[in-house]
Amino acid sequence: MIRFDSHLLAAVAVAQTTDRRRYYLAGVYMNGLRAVATDGEILTIAHDEGAVIQVPGIYPVSSKAQTALRKARTAEIQYGRLSVYDDGRLARHMSICQPIDGAFPDYVRVVPRPHRGGPAPVGDFKPRVLQAVLDTAKALDPACPPFPVFRAISAGEPHIVRYGDRQDIFSVVMPYRSNHPEKLEF
Repeated sequence: MIRFDSHLLAAVAVAQTTDRRRYYLAGVYMNGLRAVATDGEILTIAHDEGAVIQVPGIYPVSSKAQTALRKARTAEIQYGRLSVYDDGRLARHMSICQPIDGAFPDYVRVVPRPHRGGPAPVGDFKPRVLQAVLDTAKALDPACPPFPVFRAISAGEPHIVRYGDRQDIFSVVMPYRSNHPEKLEF
């Protein structure tokens, strides 16, 4: 059985891949008190102190489930089914959620160490990656303003994105790499 905060799970699920060739990334990795998802360009990690994860694994979270998770309080995965509950323990959504067979990559090695001294470098990001950061912020707060507060902290190549003052979730975004250096003109 797995029990996790629904807003955190919805926010993390934004980062799961839709690329069928990378099927082992097409879900949220649940282990310990953490939920982790990545598509190779954005990685989101959430920590839920109240989580119960008895069967670690990679669990797919459909877009319909993500919508329901944003409006609920708790998510449970048990017997191959994802159930989303509101405050009164009324089920808002149920869907099939069989674990994905595969090994989730070592996500810890991607998280940059804190940057010390000097200005942090700025990266260029694909619009899709920035949209994923915005969707993650909206999943965390249903009353999210059109332009939520988040900040990017760089320690080199990847950037850590913090959502307001929250300490229970962050994302790592990979800068866009172009083979053609652009000349900026103003």
